[in-house]
Amino acid sequence: MPIHFSVPPSFRTPHRRRAAGAALLCLVVGSLPSPLAAVDLGVDQAQQLDPLVKLPAEAATFSKKLLPLWEQALDRPDAEPRRLAIDTIRLARGRGMEGLEVTVPRLTKALVEETDPQLRRAAAGALVALDASSAAAELARAAEQDGLLLARLVEPALARWNHLPSRDGWLARIEDAATPTGLRLLAIDALGTVREPRAATTLGRIVTDRDLPPEVRLAAARAIGNVSESGLIDTAIGLAAISPGNSPATGPAALGRLLAVALLERQSGDATATLLRSLAIDPEPSVATAALARLDELDPAAALTIAHESLAVPDAGQRHLAAKLTARPGDADCIGRLGPLLGDRNPSLRRFVARTLADFGAEASLRQPVIDQGVAALAGDQWRALEQAALLLGHLDHEPAAERLMALLDHDRGEVAVSAAWALRKLEIAETLPPLLAYATKLRGQLQEQATPETLAKLGQQAQQLHQLFGILRFRDADPLLREYVPKAQIDNRARSAAFWALGLIHENEPDCDLAPVFAERLADVTSLPPESGVVRWMAAVGLGRFKAASQLQTLREFAKRDTMFVESGIASYWAIWQITGEAMPPEPVDVTRIGGWFLEPP
Repeated sequence: MPIHFSVPPSFRTPHRRRAAGAALLCLVVGSLPSPLAAVDLGVDQAQQLDPLVKLPAEAATFSKKLLPLWEQALDRPDAEPRRLAIDTIRLARGRGMEGLEVTVPRLTKALVEETDPQLRRAAAGALVALDASSAAAELARAAEQDGLLLARLVEPALARWNHLPSRDGWLARIEDAATPTGLRLLAIDALGTVREPRAATTLGRIVTDRDLPPEVRLAAARAIGNVSESGLIDTAIGLAAISPGNSPATGPAALGRLLAVALLERQSGDATATLLRSLAIDPEPSVATAALARLDELDPAAALTIAHESLAVPDAGQRHLAAKLTARPGDADCIGRLGPLLGDRNPSLRRFVARTLADFGAEASLRQPVIDQGVAALAGDQWRALEQAALLLGHLDHEPAAERLMALLDHDRGEVAVSAAWALRKLEIAETLPPLLAYATKLRGQLQEQATPETLAKLGQQAQQLHQLFGILRFRDADPLLREYVPKAQIDNRARSAAFWALGLIHENEPDCDLAPVFAERLADVTSLPPESGVVRWMAAVGLGRFKAASQLQTLREFAKRDTMFVESGIASYWAIWQITGEAMPPEPVDVTRIGGWFLEPP
């Protein structure tokens, strides 16, 4: 049976107590992100933020003996060790190993002198990975000699390095109709990358040749669009033309319009803007999206008008671009247009909209329009909108939403139910505590029943949020319920860990708290089968620090040393010792990991 709430219409509590400003740790005192930063809107955990415990950053190291071994392998007479050494060098560069440039002369020699095609391709790949532009001439000759497989490795790099001697070969290749498609595409892309003006005529002919494969024509359109700043508008108009009486076709039949958009990449002027305006409302999403993005560079006002009209189109990518353009003015009008997208069926889009509205809500002049959109969404019955509206209104601390949020705790969708619990935690309203305690008590019973993993996860996450709220507001009436989670039991560890965290706050600065030896016992439970949950041990250590439980210092010292500064429970134990004794925490360590598992490595 759902619990029905009756809450006074005014939820404002004059002296709401926010979470205590206990040290936020990154092994040193840290701080939360600036309110001016982009909002990361989502369900978080107060217990992981106060105190904020971060594991040391990882730093990869490589044995200094590795490179000499690989260099020796490069000089071996048999081909297989040489190939393995070359592949290893390429892999090591990808993993961040430095100093490998000393192998470039040997790799270049292998590229030139080896007769095994596989070994030559390996050498070419390693040189490209090392960004060895000094070997560009040898790479170009090898690509010409070995054909497509090697060219695919080499020619994008040659274009990136703007290797001038390769341009003539690329030009000759695109002009020769007998060139295999793969090699022709590579040459087209390379000429577009280096913006070779001599390629414009041939590229333009390829774009309009209906007998060529679509992928070749599209590559040519993109290349010439990158090469030419003018002179392509007439061709684009012709490609985009629709026969009188016909509607624009979609799918493969839209190729002409997609080619037209590609041609306009660097074109400007009124005629270009006019064509882009028509293509930006094309029924083919790929055409409309590309055209709208380019139109925004030339005529932002026109692009904004079309974006408003595109917020409800079927294609998610097109809607996402429209939403981004719509959001840019940052005014009440754009907020009203974005609000309905809180329930968009595309997850990334609705999350983008919620984050954007949360950012706008930080501005005093825009707060009310944002709240109006959140309230409207929260009043509906569409689960996607309910989830995002709960997150938005909780983030904005909109207390009048509390009654609706409590009603949503029983929603069938876990996303809504958990977001509602999180929002109520963020609101921190004292008047909601009694009914929420009744609801949390019901959750305790449900967590002990047989249910699907999805249902138990939803219930556990809700309990976690509500338990954290009880701790933040030091709600002593919740103490008996929270204590039920202290003994080790087969019940959701999210709910249990939050109970430990909350009890630490409720009994803060109570050194003789009867929970202290029990928390120490949970922290020390590492040998039973199964051992205590790591997150529960973490929160038990935090609780001991909050109690100022000097009687449990021996256990804290033991597990600070045992778990070290590389595990949350170890860091929390050091933090607890600091809280109790004032002893400085150890200096911040670096988690150094030696990368191994190579083809050749020292013993």
